[in-house]
Amino acid sequence: MSDNALSAYLSAGAVALLGGGFILGSAGLDVGTARSMGPGYFPQLIGYLLVGSAALIALLDRRPATESADFAPFLSVTAAILAFAVLVRIFGFIPALVAAVVISAMGDRAFDWMQSILVAAMLSVFSWIIFVLLLGLRMPPFSWPL
Repeated sequence: MSDNALSAYLSAGAVALLGGGFILGSAGLDVGTARSMGPGYFPQLIGYLLVGSAALIALLDRRPATESADFAPFLSVTAAILAFAVLVRIFGFIPALVAAVVISAMGDRAFDWMQSILVAAMLSVFSWIIFVLLLGLRMPPFSWPL
């Protein structure tokens, strides 16, 4: 098995695990119908779409092996998601979002601190406008652990 095929199968496995997590996590919730969606409708839909995407990745990715797989992007995005999940409750969603953007950008070989911080700042402003101002979600933009 070539490195690219192994990379495709590992990627498909990660996507399938994420989709399976969504499906299992929403198993006890009412799904409802398309017209009257329950709280489990969207998570299950996303879960099934992710599992289907994983199957397509595993079946259709037939690129020839050209170089060894680079796992830095996968690891940095995974670390960014975990960092956001941990930091959002402690410091608020803006510091957690900044950390997630910078950590995920570190997986790129052309990583640039200034560009990452600029993207994180713009994303933070837009996220605050959308989620707090427009949607009215009660997420503290900043908090300090006591």
